Amino acid sequence: ADAATARTEADASAREAARARSSLEATKRAAAEAAAEEEKKAEQLRMHAAVAFTPLGQLVTGRAKFAFEGNGAYGTLELYNAAQPDATPPALRQLAQHYRDLFCNSGRGDLAVPQGDGTVVVPQARNKYAGELSRIVLVKNELLENAFTTGLLLNERARTVGAAGGMHNPPNPDEFELEKEAVRSVLKSKMKYGELLGFEKASVIPTFHGCSHEAAAAICGSGMKNGVNAVQNGMFFGAGLYTTTTAEYGCLYARTVADGGVVQSPRPANSKGEHVVLMQLANIGRAYVGTRIRDYPKNGNVISERNPDHRSFLHSESHLQRAAAVDQGVLPANYFEDVTAGYDSRYFICNEVVGYQAVNLLGPTGKRSDPTLPAAYDELILKESNQLCPQALFYIKRPPGGTGPSW
Repeated sequence: ADAATARTEADASAREAARARSSLEATKRAAAEAAAEEEKKAEQLRMHAAVAFTPLGQLVTGRAKFAFEGNGAYGTLELYNAAQPDATPPALRQLAQHYRDLFCNSGRGDLAVPQGDGTVVVPQARNKYAGELSRIVLVKNELLENAFTTGLLLNERARTVGAAGGMHNPPNPDEFELEKEAVRSVLKSKMKYGELLGFEKASVIPTFHGCSHEAAAAICGSGMKNGVNAVQNGMFFGAGLYTTTTAEYGCLYARTVADGGVVQSPRPANSKGEHVVLMQLANIGRAYVGTRIRDYPKNGNVISERNPDHRSFLHSESHLQRAAAVDQGVLPANYFEDVTAGYDSRYFICNEVVGYQAVNLLGPTGKRSDPTLPAAYDELILKESNQLCPQALFYIKRPPGGTGPSW
């Protein structure tokens, strides 16, 4: 009887050991599957980080625990919600703060401050819509990312190999004219060099585009395109994809249907009472830097909106002014084609006082007796859709009973 009992106990112990081994193996398999899933999520983040800022890249090493969701053309992930700020996972809080800073610190520009070497610094105020930021939603579209990254790779190659150590910008007309050098220095200050994973010489610029919710969804799905009526409505600085490096300027267009900053009508909010500003990374490639002295009739001295000479030579309705300037020898015959086709982007700094036309940074704009105007906002115009990659949607919402800046 004792022997039988011992055998029974031994069998029970063996079965228990087998169950323990099976449970351990199951635990190991579950851990392996979980690790594989985490690696898959991390790989998704790496793909997104390939065209994003270093703070996002740093999160890759921390294995941020999220995956993009969405069954359509692009995926979204809510990164920040002002109504539930603590809901942001700890692994994503650094990234959320980075994007909040990017939006909230991008306000109206002040007077340009000369630095003594031909460059200028433009101090920026806090975005006056910062207090209305309600949500930040990350965007992921692999097709657009791949197209954008390909362009960056080509830039990296062009700027690394070839004649004279690589291609940079072709000469701008009046290359060393002081105003042009000042504007160029502002553009360069916006560029992010050496902050992209896998790139050393290619640069990107974070840009903003305020629009309708429908337009934002379309851009996130298939990229930014010229509106069908854009040319008919007039484009200040030639045809192209209009963005700005100033979030506050993007908010103006998010709230209102505007033409050149001039409000036409309020833009409808979504069901949550929000308006949207799309943030995209821009690969500017070869950039043309615009100034009043070069790109406006009569050296930019006309500022009255009643006079067609107040518009730039690149404006869609300035063909007569361009023709006259060519006849007078002010412009080369191929000016328009060189600027619009020979460069990948155009950059102008503007101010609402002169109808959101370009301003001088180093002296008075036009025949004005008042001091130099602030470098309030800017327009960055890209030539091709693959020069832009959607990154995030910033939603703004007036607080209950609030009187926001554009109320």
